[in-house]
Amino acid sequence: MLIVYDFEGSSTDNPTLTLRRWVTSGACEISSNSPPCWGTATNLTAGGFAEGKVNTTATAQDTVAPSTETLGLNEFGEAGIDLSAAGVFSGSTCESFGKAYAVSRSSGNSGTAQMKDLAGPTDFTLQNCGTIKIIKHTDPRGVNQAFGYTTTGGLSPSTFTLNDNGNTTGDSSGNTRTYSNVKAGSYSVTEDADPTGFAFDSLSCTDSSGNSTTTSGRTANITVAGGGTTTCTYVNKQNLGAIKVTKTYKHAASGSGDQPQSGVDFTVNGVTKATNASGEACFDGLSQSSYTVHETVPAGYHVDANDKQVTVDNSASCSAATYAGETVSFHNTPLTDVTVSVNSQVDGGTASTIDCGGGDTASTDANGDGELTLSDLEPNDPDGLTCTIVIDP
Repeated sequence: MLIVYDFEGSSTDNPTLTLRRWVTSGACEISSNSPPCWGTATNLTAGGFAEGKVNTTATAQDTVAPSTETLGLNEFGEAGIDLSAAGVFSGSTCESFGKAYAVSRSSGNSGTAQMKDLAGPTDFTLQNCGTIKIIKHTDPRGVNQAFGYTTTGGLSPSTFTLNDNGNTTGDSSGNTRTYSNVKAGSYSVTEDADPTGFAFDSLSCTDSSGNSTTTSGRTANITVAGGGTTTCTYVNKQNLGAIKVTKTYKHAASGSGDQPQSGVDFTVNGVTKATNASGEACFDGLSQSSYTVHETVPAGYHVDANDKQVTVDNSASCSAATYAGETVSFHNTPLTDVTVSVNSQVDGGTASTIDCGGGDTASTDANGDGELTLSDLEPNDPDGLTCTIVIDP
């Protein structure tokens, strides 16, 4: 695309701006040329799509030169062009320019006049579309949880999900959605309702090159300008809970019933902890879910129930001044071994049998000696334990 800035030099003259396209077929501006060539000109000034001015009545200060210099009359000019109204940028197509250069020519027809000065080419970004980028962070980072989003304004897809899974400090394709070539206009992005175990924390956006954003709750209202980029980051905190285990055991010698038991191992979600002097072990940093609390039952105790299911659905920490998490208790009963023995004072003088019921029996050996041991007996058997010994000389 070639824009010509024509100025005749009169103090009452205003520049005329015209536009040409490089064509591969059709008419050329210079009739003696043939395609490919610069096509016929469109008068932007006459069409009301552009305006320009030159310093015809006062000098100008050039402060961007290597050293500030004064420009004389007719030596400084500027212009503005509405490229959308001129048809360069349409409402349905994204266009982008990446290079620019400037040429000055001697007087006469700009298409045939002698070239005098050339500046550039230089990198030059001019776009009629922008970019919207949405990033999902969890707190703590990297939690495997999908979050849903809904958009307005014609973004495609209109809904999407993001997951911060595996990220620690950076971002990935899984937690980032980028909309490129977004036409200038108004859009919104809203995060859906919180998944179980999470709470919306914050939404922050940054804009560049004319884009602008306002936020309301979990909604970002984005105005896209040509070449602008908006980046919005959503943060949701994971509601972490805790399970406090209390362990007691029967202790008849104390005379006060059940007592706290220390040093007993419990395992939750792969982490093992031993109970303290108060018979407690606490596990926190747990996502809201169901967990199995497993007790490693110490020797000498009956397994009352060494696996219990606990559902974590509260936000809590073991170190909180007032504990608000889940609780579960375990109790073990001490076991007793009983041995009944027979000893014939005269080897072989007597023979005996021992019968403690339930199929637990024993007979003495050739010397008349023998015993029956019953292991892991629980207390509080209402029928007690009765053993019958028959001595049969």
